[in-house]
Amino acid sequence: SSCSTFCKDPYLNIQGEYVCCDKNPGTCPERDECPPLAQEDVRQGIRFCHYDPECHPNEKCCFDICIKQKVCKLADP
Repeated sequence: SSCSTFCKDPYLNIQGEYVCCDKNPGTCPERDECPPLAQEDVRQGIRFCHYDPECHPNEKCCFDICIKQKVCKLADP
């Protein structure tokens, strides 16, 4: 696949190592409150990320205020 924007690899953190950080279409959904987490396995379905290409094409890599990390979320149009 083609890539037009490259960023430092956040996993390797080695000078000269880059990954694709193109932006997927759409915007990050906003969340006003956090849902109750009943079980620890709720977090197992969460996909953590640094850049949009780590998510599905219809998702964005967004900061989640509840878990205080970037995760893949369905993009708002």
